[in-house]
Amino acid sequence: MDNVTIFSMQLITSVVVFGIVAVWYVWPSLAKLSRNSALIPLLFVHVPRYVGMTLLVAGMVDPNLPLDFRSSAAYGDLLEAALALFSIFALRRNWRIAVPLVWLANTWGFVDLLNGVRGVVQLNVPNFRLATLWYVYTFYAPLVIVSHLMIFWILIKSKSWNRVIARIPARTSASVSRRNPPTMWDMASLGFSHISVAEPGRLAFLSGQIPATPGGGEVPKDLAVQAELATASLAAALKELEASAQEIVMLRVYVVNATSESFGQAVTPLRELFGDAMPSITTIGVQALYKPEIKVEIEMVVRLP
Repeated sequence: MDNVTIFSMQLITSVVVFGIVAVWYVWPSLAKLSRNSALIPLLFVHVPRYVGMTLLVAGMVDPNLPLDFRSSAAYGDLLEAALALFSIFALRRNWRIAVPLVWLANTWGFVDLLNGVRGVVQLNVPNFRLATLWYVYTFYAPLVIVSHLMIFWILIKSKSWNRVIARIPARTSASVSRRNPPTMWDMASLGFSHISVAEPGRLAFLSGQIPATPGGGEVPKDLAVQAELATASLAAALKELEASAQEIVMLRVYVVNATSESFGQAVTPLRELFGDAMPSITTIGVQALYKPEIKVEIEMVVRLP
């Protein structure tokens, strides 16, 4: 086989293999996360694209490979790496521009990738001496392709992602009803209710859940990630109780040194997880919690079905 045939075979095979891994293993794991948390690991795939600057290192690749092609690929990848990294920080901080920024980063990166593919075909790049860049094209680029497609899919499904990833079924419940009187401020638009009426029956009172996992480990510094871990514990408790999101009567969210932004970070995973259940909630700012590194704690009251 000649260079072009081997190059094409390796590239296509890598795309297929990474696609299978993504469908069988990666996607099911991402589907358990909030939208922002699912996007972050996929964006990290693009951060190493700064390695494309290797195309401009003297003596690294065939000097006969046109400089215009090498410069376009190198600087295009460098910009994509910067956009991806910036998007990650924006998602972790729950900035309002986070999702538009991800759209920008992914669209730019995908267009840059397509432009690179066009150049590879037109210039017959596999016939040039590529050194270690050969592996970038046949191994890393396919991973980037799969990541781009997954990011686009999450972004397209953004509005319905909460329902797609809901770990707590939100079946209709006759034991708890919600009320949001028009004479009170609009809490429903935030995904919660002013009043939850629980019918007579057994109640479960959950201890405050903190950002901890069954295996222990270091507490993450980021408040948004801490809130996701605490919310995951609430989901596990509801599963243990065989209750749905509709049976949640009350939530209390405690945030250290609270601000409007930090409350938003703490509540986002709750809203995403509970979907349209709309439980009642109280947010409370505190000076400190169980440990200095813990920034959020969440209590929950459930009417058992």
